[in-house]
Amino acid sequence: MFSLNSWLVLLFFALLCPPIGFAQQDVKTIFTLTESIQLAEKNNLQIRSVKEKLKHSKSEQRIAKPFAMPSVSFTGNYTYFGELAKNVLPPFVPGADPVEITFGAHHNLQAGLAFKQPLFASGRYLYTYQSAKLNVQAAEEELKIKQNQLSFDVAQTFYGLLATMEFVKVSQSTVDLAKQQLSISQKLFDSGASTNFDVLRAKVQLANAESELIRAKNAILIAKDAFKNLLNINQQDKIGIRGNFNLPQVQSDLHQLVQVATENRPELNQLSYLEQIKKKEVAMVKANARPSLSLISNYQLDENEKLSKMNRIWNIGLSLNYPIFDGLVTKAKIQRTELNVEQLALQKEQTEDLVKFEVRSAYLKLMEAQTLIEVQKETIEQAREGVRLANLQYENGLITSVQLTDAQLALTQAKVSRLLSLRDYAVGHANLQKAIGIPIKKDNS
Repeated sequence: MFSLNSWLVLLFFALLCPPIGFAQQDVKTIFTLTESIQLAEKNNLQIRSVKEKLKHSKSEQRIAKPFAMPSVSFTGNYTYFGELAKNVLPPFVPGADPVEITFGAHHNLQAGLAFKQPLFASGRYLYTYQSAKLNVQAAEEELKIKQNQLSFDVAQTFYGLLATMEFVKVSQSTVDLAKQQLSISQKLFDSGASTNFDVLRAKVQLANAESELIRAKNAILIAKDAFKNLLNINQQDKIGIRGNFNLPQVQSDLHQLVQVATENRPELNQLSYLEQIKKKEVAMVKANARPSLSLISNYQLDENEKLSKMNRIWNIGLSLNYPIFDGLVTKAKIQRTELNVEQLALQKEQTEDLVKFEVRSAYLKLMEAQTLIEVQKETIEQAREGVRLANLQYENGLITSVQLTDAQLALTQAKVSRLLSLRDYAVGHANLQKAIGIPIKKDNS
């Protein structure tokens, strides 16, 4: 018989050791759509690359200034001459000795300051700063392009995985119906009300339904691998998703959506900034052919052992640079840059037409899926009621097993059709948001 101490020891170990079932459970990370997009943006290599490009553009903007800052430079050197240059001059008085002259000094020290302040540069510095600022804005739009595309890809994969998981439920319900039919057929056969043909047919139907269930479960594994690959996470991680297909209906009409797209699509905004950059380049090329004026000043010190006083030399003045003729190089550069501006304008026009087409296409597909969902609202309930009545009739020998199978097939098709329509609407909703340039932020979990 156990003593009180023995029971206390057993109770202590029971509390200390976790249940075996709990220890063997797989730990899963559950993602919502918003969390999936955030993680994908964090891990995506293209997003990282564009962000680094944006940082570089911002550093270039900090370097550029809308006006010219003064420049000051210092120079200094020390030189030691071991042997000095000498020269012998003829005597100044007849009969006197020649005169030997030594040039320079052994120790020589020089130092100087140079100052330059551009006063007028025909807008060169302003155009450079404006171009750097526009380049930052173009890089920001490029980042939005990558983020919008990645958000849509994640949403498409997310809803695809969600639909695959729901399809497993549909397949399982089909297996349950097949088992129910087999049970009824077996009972009718045992009672002599039907032949063995109905039993064999029900067994074949059950085997087919179980095969589809196996394929559906395997499809989940494939869809999860694709999802993890898009999020750039370890393929061995255990993951799950949480969400549904309850998305709001689009209230805006097609004309409004097209207008929103032309104002918000980052592709169009990026091309606008690039076009402005090219125009600034034209202005800079023209400015390089115009005069520039600068204030310059120098201050210099000279010292050696032969000087009784250090030399101090300074000057101040104006420097004017006025290009007169450069062999028509500037004219050729202007023509080349203006052609680039025209090409970007044409590219922007083509992109705008493509954006309008994408919006119309996405809108029409979304409306199609929305209409199908509305049509299929009562279809499943009607098909489910049809299966219930078919089971009763089959049990009473009023219909054949083939007719029962047709009713079950109609229910399965109704469930699959509605599931596909829900998936198409969710993906279409994400596609429309991408087409009009609005990031996918809504979380319907």
